Amino acid sequence: MDEWEEDEPNAEKASIDLMYEDVRTALEPVRFELILEGGDCRLAGVATDGRVFVNLLGKISRDCAEKRVALSKIEFQLVNKLCRVVRVIPLCPEVPLGLSHSGEETTD
Repeated sequence: MDEWEEDEPNAEKASIDLMYEDVRTALEPVRFELILEGGDCRLAGVATDGRVFVNLLGKISRDCAEKRVALSKIEFQLVNKLCRVVRVIPLCPEVPLGLSHSGEETTD
């Protein structure tokens, strides 16, 4: 095997790593806006088919209407900046044991 020949898995990983950095950079202006509104988002991952996974944090993660608005802002920014991004998918945050999704303590 020629040492200059590139393995397919390594090329795919490099492509994903580059896309991850591009998405992270393009996400910063939206994150700044979300932080000013009392929320935030974290990039959780990217897929080769153009899907981007984010975690929503703060008040936008608890209200459906605010979540939709935030996702629209994120998706608009990423799709317009990066032609490879086709969809933004929110991941549900894990709720600590003994707390409800609203942050209130449960008695279970």
